[in-house]
Amino acid sequence: LALQLLNYARIYQRQERSVGIHRRCACESVRFYDILPDMIQFNVLTIHWQEARAAHSLNSTLLRPYQHAEILAALRQHGFWTPECFGDMNFHPVAAADSPNLVIAARRGL
Repeated sequence: LALQLLNYARIYQRQERSVGIHRRCACESVRFYDILPDMIQFNVLTIHWQEARAAHSLNSTLLRPYQHAEILAALRQHGFWTPECFGDMNFHPVAAADSPNLVIAARRGL
């Protein structure tokens, strides 16, 4: 089993709201978080430019901020063993304050 999650500990610690701003032709996308006590709302504001006028739309979804220890406990409870944890898809060690992701690889015993 392989899981890739956002490093929610980092997001909460840094209070990171801005994810990114991208522009392609006449369309801009602004991705950002609203950090709530028990959830994180992920938002995408899309701006479509036509001549000098802008039209926009906002799409949002709630994310449950699963924590490292919580995921490991659930995996062990359901028969997974030897979970290995990494801080990114290049298999660097997890650093709660710095890693962008939490990547977990685990095996289930037969």
